[in-house]
Amino acid sequence: MTANAYEHRTVYSRNPLARLSHQARYAHALAAICAHLPANGSLLDFGCANGELLTRVRTIFPNGVLYGLDPFQQGGSGYIHLRDQSECDGLSFDVITAFEVLEHLGDRAREDFFAFVHSHLAPSGVCIVSAPNMLGPALLPKLLH
Repeated sequence: MTANAYEHRTVYSRNPLARLSHQARYAHALAAICAHLPANGSLLDFGCANGELLTRVRTIFPNGVLYGLDPFQQGGSGYIHLRDQSECDGLSFDVITAFEVLEHLGDRAREDFFAFVHSHLAPSGVCIVSAPNMLGPALLPKLLH
């Protein structure tokens, strides 16, 4: 899978601090997923972009059922790409992730996301969400990048 412009600015950036920061973010995401996803479980990455996280999850969970939901991307290999939440009708997920995406949604879309989680998360499932830290010491390096 080739990296898109976002990955070139983050995970594969020429800036070593940006690379370190985003590689650490992926490491934390994978640790959280590993703590909750059963070996044959199902995961939905909400706002998956080109599937970089799902590609990494696939190496750890070769028998997992992985879905990526992103209406603005083409999708990648190793997971089922969905373009609309309605494609999830009838599905439930052991883990739903939303990494660095909710801050891009308006109030109504965020409400829709949490309603979606409520209706599609398996009974013992877990939703893992992260958002960027835009306060304190983390702000200056982010602005400089």
